[in-house]
This record gives sequence, C-alpha cells and structure tokens, in this order.
Amino acid sequence: MTRRAANPGTPYPWSSPGYTPNFNRLQVQVPLAPLQVEGTASENGNSSATLLPITGHDDLQVNDADAAAYRLLSSPPSQGSNAILDDKIPSDSEDMGPSSPTTTSHGKRKDVKGRRVRITKKNPLYGMVQGAMRGGKAVEFPRTKELPTPIMERASASARFQRLSMDIIDRCERLSVETGCWLQFSAQHMFANAPFLHYASPRILKEAKQDVEQITNHLNRVYLNLIAARNAESREMHKKLIAAEMREKDAQEALVASQLAQQQAAEEAEIAQKKLEHELETQRLELDVWRAQLKLAQQKSNPSLT
Repeated sequence: MTRRAANPGTPYPWSSPGYTPNFNRLQVQVPLAPLQVEGTASENGNSSATLLPITGHDDLQVNDADAAAYRLLSSPPSQGSNAILDDKIPSDSEDMGPSSPTTTSHGKRKDVKGRRVRITKKNPLYGMVQGAMRGGKAVEFPRTKELPTPIMERASASARFQRLSMDIIDRCERLSVETGCWLQFSAQHMFANAPFLHYASPRILKEAKQDVEQITNHLNRVYLNLIAARNAESREMHKKLIAAEMREKDAQEALVASQLAQQQAAEEAEIAQKKLEHELETQRLELDVWRAQLKLAQQKSNPSLT
C-alpha cells in the first residue's frame, strides 16, 4: 500500500492534529499480508487480541495516526457490539437491517397503509423466532420475514429443502471463516432417501474432531430412527387406511342392499295393496248385482211393491 507524496517540505495531512483519514480514497497497489491475531483467554472468560507486525513490506512507512486507524479497522469487534456473541436485541431505535427484497432502507417495511414500520423486539411485525436456545434458555428475537406456508406436495418440499439447506451451509461456512467460531449444522428431510446433510466449521474440526464424529454418528442414528419410525407409521397407517376402505365398501354395499330390499318391499306392498283394492271393488260390484237381482225377484213375487 503506497500513498501519494505531498509537496516537498509539506507535512502529510494525516499527521496534523484532528485529522480524520478517509479510507475510501486510499489507493491500494500492493496487497498486504493477512493480519495475524493471537488470542489469549483471560480469567473471566473474555478473550484479548494482540496485533502482530506486518511482515513482507519493510519499505512501507506508516505514521502513528495511520497505525492507530489501521489497528482500529483491523481489530475484531468488541464483545458488546458483536451480535453473534451476546444477546443484544435491537431496540425501538435500532434497525434490523435489510433482509429481503421487500425491505426498504434501514430495515423498514411498509404496512397496508404504506407507512414505514420498524421491526424491533417491541414491535415484531412477523412475530418472534421460536426454537432458538442459548444453553438451556430460550432466545427470542423478531422475525425479519413472514413465515411461509407449509408445502404439502412431497417433491416440491424435498426440492425446497435441498435448495435452502445448501444456502444455509454456504452461510455457515462464511460465518465460521469470518468469525472463527465453532459451528455444527445438520438437517434431514422426512422424505429423504439419501444421508443427512451436515457441516462443521474448520475450527471445531481442528480442535474437537473426535467429538464432531461422535455427534455426527449420533445424529445419523437419530435421523435413521426417525425415518424408520415414520416409514413404520406410514405402513401402519396404510394398513389402517386399507381396512377402513374395506369397511366403508362393505357398509356401502350393505346400504345399497338394504335400499334395494326396502324398494322391493315397497313395490310388493304396493302390488298387494292394488290387488286388495281390486278384490274389494270386485266384491262391491258383485254385491250391487246381488242387490239388484234380489230387488227384481221381490217385485215379481209381489207386484204391489212396485
């Protein structure tokens, strides 16, 4: 890294008191060696970092002001400002930052009336994230997006899982390399036929490789047992479904037979009723004939009755 020299005899502007360097205008011509940081742990658990001198550029001259600014930019963030190391949740005056294409500047979103809304812990627009833990205690923080609707179609759900899990692993790698954290991630889909996906950061593999292998083997057994149990449950539910369908079929056939029997009985009853009505009509006609014959016989035997 070199800088343009000022006029001869004129002091550099960054050496003057009260000067604030503009790092956006620095011209980088020679790549510097990576900054090496040695970490030491104190008794209270806090880590301290010691800057090592930059090697490989003996001709580089940096004054005290630039060195202080360089240390400020190169030093790792403090524990109070690192969102990964503490439980800091944005307050009402803090922004969540952009997280989706619908996010406006400064992490704001618009409500149904077009007004900008800040997503904070006191104003969780989409609710709080559930399931996050720090040790044995739950950690809640506001969601930056609305929860999606569950995918019911099997192929679409599997494809979505594969796509998003790869994105999560990519983010895990970036997080572990950037912060040097211990990180382990695993996931498996309930319809999967392949082994489960998992990722371990370089630091945890370097410092606890055997433990990571034990965790991986244990998770493998857990996922296999879950899939086997789900398959067994599916088979049992399939058997119950077939039995229920058979019972429904038998009940439907019995209902149809009963309806046919009732219909046949109704037809037979109607036929019997018509037959009885016909017999009654015949007897009534015969009775009328007998009455008429009796009346004629009486008139013949006794003409005075006419």
